Amino acid sequence: MKRRDFLKTAGMAGAGALLPRTVDALTKAALLPDLAVSKGPDPARITRLAVEALGGMGRFVNMGDIVVVKPNMAWDRTPEFAANTNPLVVAEVVKMCIEAGAKRVRVFDRPVN
Repeated sequence: MKRRDFLKTAGMAGAGALLPRTVDALTKAALLPDLAVSKGPDPARITRLAVEALGGMGRFVNMGDIVVVKPNMAWDRTPEFAANTNPLVVAEVVKMCIEAGAKRVRVFDRPVN
């Protein structure tokens, strides 16, 4: 067998071995929604339910990632005014990132007041 033929055959075998996983990942991503809505009185619980409906935080965060959460908490208002992201939602997102394997999670925003 010539070197060129060997390399072609080996390359095709390698690509063929990866193809089922790639197709499976693409198929799974195509079946997951881009938007989820959940309702209820507990902000942390409905946040978790919505993210789970999107495929879980593992869809967005990989093991060892450093994640930045930008929560839109710029105004000097309490959660009842709904001018900012509820702090319980922010805390739950941070928890889910850590559970998904994030190495570090940082929360950054630029307050106006």
